[in-house]
Amino acid sequence: MMYPPIMSTRRGNYIRITRIANEGFNVKAYKTEFVYAHTERFIDVTVDEINAPVKSIDRSHYIIPGFDENLMIGCFCFFYLFNISQAEAKGNLPFRSSDKLNVAYLHESEIVWVKNVKESGKINERLIKITKESENPYTGEKSVFEDDWRRISDWVRMPLSLALQRTNKHKQTQKHIDENISQIYLVDKQINRLKSINQILFQIAEHHIK
Repeated sequence: MMYPPIMSTRRGNYIRITRIANEGFNVKAYKTEFVYAHTERFIDVTVDEINAPVKSIDRSHYIIPGFDENLMIGCFCFFYLFNISQAEAKGNLPFRSSDKLNVAYLHESEIVWVKNVKESGKINERLIKITKESENPYTGEKSVFEDDWRRISDWVRMPLSLALQRTNKHKQTQKHIDENISQIYLVDKQINRLKSINQILFQIAEHHIK
């Protein structure tokens, strides 16, 4: 296979990143008025253990990009293993069915944005819960409850090496790799690194093939 899922070097493992798009690994604003109206939020937390008890944090950890802001500039990608049938006519990405498959690699230590979900991919099994405090106007009693429990589509940070473990655990029980497991969001600085290091990595891959 020309582009293996993992490429091992003296500097450690590099993990395959793919993007289905004719424009390649292009960088654009996360939200653009009248064009991209993504509603997912970014939770400013790095997950360092996928089997840890679910953490609860307050809403101050949300990063909510506005339209046409430079706050989150990057692109959507798939990481390591993914369900290619998503890009077929009957998949959830039919508009990508005739686009190119772009491949590159990032080091396993890279911290990337991933979906806020455990290895099952189930809607009620998140890594991070967002809570908010409410005060009873009559008694003054304060209560803490979960804010928008359905938001597994929100993003959290995670090392690629840990995301690899989550994918492998998911694969043991599922026929296909769910999009919530395989999708990542790379910011502009990471895209620049991805482009700069992959010239060398592709030379290594071609050498092995020969």
